[in-house]
Amino acid sequence: MSDWQRTALNAVALVGLTAGSVFAFLGYRLYAFERELLSLPSTRGIVDESSVGETFSSRSSYAAGARSNSSRSLELKIKYSYVVDGRSYTSTRLSNGSYRQPADFGGNIPGPQLQELAERFKAGAVVQVHYRPDQPERAYLIIDQSGSRLFISLGVAMLLAGVTAVLMRLIWRS
Repeated sequence: MSDWQRTALNAVALVGLTAGSVFAFLGYRLYAFERELLSLPSTRGIVDESSVGETFSSRSSYAAGARSNSSRSLELKIKYSYVVDGRSYTSTRLSNGSYRQPADFGGNIPGPQLQELAERFKAGAVVQVHYRPDQPERAYLIIDQSGSRLFISLGVAMLLAGVTAVLMRLIWRS
């Protein structure tokens, strides 16, 4: 085995095992958080306002003369009301995840997922509101579990790459 192959395998092993462990750990923590959200109590609520609107976000660099990068996306803007223990609350939080659609690719036409959400949560709709018992003002209509799956999948893939690199290094040692 040449020096560059040995160095490449060492790098893949180090990055794969380290990054894989970090992603798997973060995925597990996110999974535990999502499971906690799934166990939240719920109550009935009414959607007061609902529309698909544009959202602008910007990322700027502090380097001298750098321009800021901005992106435009479409999202469901929602306002709903609900009652917990006789007290009325209003929230605008749709989910613990993100349901934005990049507007750069689809123009101002909402994609199928956004159209389905807009239909499901139109004004006047009766909805199930998941709320935190200790903070009833923090509520969600959708509990999204896709974040943990992504992190765990990336972690496992990186760990497998790292373990494979270690095994290859051991096999080719001779």
